[in-house]
Amino acid sequence: MKLYNGGLPDWIRKRYPVLRTVNYPKVNIPKVFPEQVYKNINNFVILDIGGEALRRIGEFHRGDVIHIPLDDLEEKYTALPKDKKIVIVDVMGKQENIAGRFLTMKGYTNLAEMAGGGRAWFKTIRIIEMEKKKGGMRPPAEKENMAKE
Repeated sequence: MKLYNGGLPDWIRKRYPVLRTVNYPKVNIPKVFPEQVYKNINNFVILDIGGEALRRIGEFHRGDVIHIPLDDLEEKYTALPKDKKIVIVDVMGKQENIAGRFLTMKGYTNLAEMAGGGRAWFKTIRIIEMEKKKGGMRPPAEKENMAKE
């Protein structure tokens, strides 16, 4: 077996042949920002599709988190609930749409992608937690709400 260094996107750009065995539906999965998820963590299930790569940059310590690497999603997707919004997270937010299209094909409709992926989530959490430790400063979402009042 040979590997192509440019990856599949480069292979396609160079117009090399690609055999597609599944036609996933084109869907528009909304993005949610880490601050929104943090503020309403109990309303979401976080689907971690990043596997070990995502765990290397951080762990989810809050909320309902299900870890299913993208490569295993086809076999394990039935572990996901259909009665809660599922926020799909990978490392950089690049593969979330693939998982979302697959889940849509399997009947899941209440889906969202984490804007910026896991890196944005962990960065946001670190900022919020540091602000809290500095003397009770409020998380960014709470500051915005207070400014509107």
